[in-house]
Amino acid sequence: MLGTTYIDESEDEVTHKVFVASGFIVHGTESNDFRREWKKCLKRTGLKDYFKNSECMAVDGRFDFLRHKYRDIEAARQAALKIRSQFDAIIQESNMTVMAAAMPIRLFKEFDSKPEVQRNPHWVRNYMVATIQVAIGMVLDEMRMLTEQHNPEYPPIMSFICDKSSLSKYVSEAYDALPIKYPTFKPYMGELLNLDDTRQPLLQAADLMAAICREMCMAGMDDEGRLLKPRVAGSIYKIKACTREALEEALKGNPPWVSKDEIKKRRQDRRRTV
Repeated sequence: MLGTTYIDESEDEVTHKVFVASGFIVHGTESNDFRREWKKCLKRTGLKDYFKNSECMAVDGRFDFLRHKYRDIEAARQAALKIRSQFDAIIQESNMTVMAAAMPIRLFKEFDSKPEVQRNPHWVRNYMVATIQVAIGMVLDEMRMLTEQHNPEYPPIMSFICDKSSLSKYVSEAYDALPIKYPTFKPYMGELLNLDDTRQPLLQAADLMAAICREMCMAGMDDEGRLLKPRVAGSIYKIKACTREALEEALKGNPPWVSKDEIKKRRQDRRRTV
């Protein structure tokens, strides 16, 4: 079985509170209807051929026409958000599961400021690379578990696609390191491609998904990185927060996508071998 995961990232450039990387899986031809509906929405809303969340929030780029339609910038911004909600509805109705990793930046920097943490072989010093690695790891771990349960002899191959941006180098760095750090993922990993998001509706959707996940985190994350509402009822968005506890476990070699039960089992196995 072949699949594709579209990934993107989002950071609030004002407060720098949280960095989010998200990914969603598409199998075979199931994306055809999604692309069709996305393109219809682009034409219907006047955006023509491209959606970018940052342009929506700033009411510029493809959203600039709203500044001429509404004299008041706040009215233009509200109109832009209404347009965005139509694209979000397409995502929600698609029943795709969005897996996102959220890194509280202040907490990450607190950890990274310690020399003993910097020397730890399990630590990744760039918070963007670390977060992207967690998001990709979540997708691959989900695949690993499903394969072991249903079809262990034929592991699926997953390709990953991100846009061509200044941050794509961090996606490549995170992706290249994963099969080295976690060899169990290697059989599932296909190509990593960098494509032009202006021509890829699914990359435009990934951009919106990452932004929505970041907004959810900013609205409900405490100083320890804990989410007050990890998953909104009825939402397809599934967010894993890199809490203080999760970062402490990461230093012990237990990545954030590993459940508490799995960590407990690993510790018991270690005791048996001692």
